[in-house]
Amino acid sequence: EALLGGSQQANIFMLGCAYQNGRIPLTLASIERAINLNGVAVRDNLCAFHMGRLAVANAAHLQRVRHESEQVTGSTFTQEPNAPLPLDELLEKQAGFLLEYADAALASRYRRMVAKVAAAEQQLQAGSAQLTRVVANNYVRVLAAKDEFEVARLYQDKAFAATLDRLFQPGARLTYLMAPPLLGERKRRFGRWMRPLLGLLARCKGLRGTVLDPFRFTRERRRHAEVVSHFEALVAQVLPELTLQNRPTAIALLSFPQRVRGFGHVKQRQWEAALAKEQVLLRQFFAPPLPVKVFDPKELAA
Repeated sequence: EALLGGSQQANIFMLGCAYQNGRIPLTLASIERAINLNGVAVRDNLCAFHMGRLAVANAAHLQRVRHESEQVTGSTFTQEPNAPLPLDELLEKQAGFLLEYADAALASRYRRMVAKVAAAEQQLQAGSAQLTRVVANNYVRVLAAKDEFEVARLYQDKAFAATLDRLFQPGARLTYLMAPPLLGERKRRFGRWMRPLLGLLARCKGLRGTVLDPFRFTRERRRHAEVVSHFEALVAQVLPELTLQNRPTAIALLSFPQRVRGFGHVKQRQWEAALAKEQVLLRQFFAPPLPVKVFDPKELAA
């Protein structure tokens, strides 16, 4: 994902690794010709194939490429690093991102929700923040959908423009691969002339969710609103019944945004699968605790 902006080419990447290790009894020209003949995402697949070769031939150089690619692709929310941040720092970072994504109102909405969960968990077990951290990481995913305004904002980011200038020579051809809602789900290529339009769209992010939002009736936007309401309702359902025994199940329940990714029909399938799993987890969460049998010492001795 860091190298190529997604996981669609994972198999082709592994094919490149296998070829470079001498495990594929075909010539390089044959593999490249097969990718071209297939006619699907040819440039992306060729790039993934040679990245896989590079992973074997010169891993250190690949890491440098990865570092630059991460600066290009960006993220729709702030990932928590491998070494977890203190909770207050994590909240500041995520709220700061939501401020850039939308406005102060959305950042405040995020803070209020996390504070409510933190208070309930502190009442349950002082000093613990297991569930709070899960909500802090997943609620930001729910609130910050990668919609049209966000895509435009990311494309207008100064760091993105600087990285393009560093990676490509002046005069390089720039195209945008997009699927505008009014034109269906099939992606199309748009030229450099899209850049000023994206800049205008990024500046209009304050229209998101209002009657002036031109995308408010799209299927993706309706699904986003549904997911936000669903997550908030789930938190409201879980907190009053939270115990030390069912907290692990609550954590699994409120981690569902991690399982719902992608766009269009892909995201819809994952959403339906998450709802099915959620019903199982809810039954577990609200199941009465198993009775503890008290044994008679004489019975144990016998």
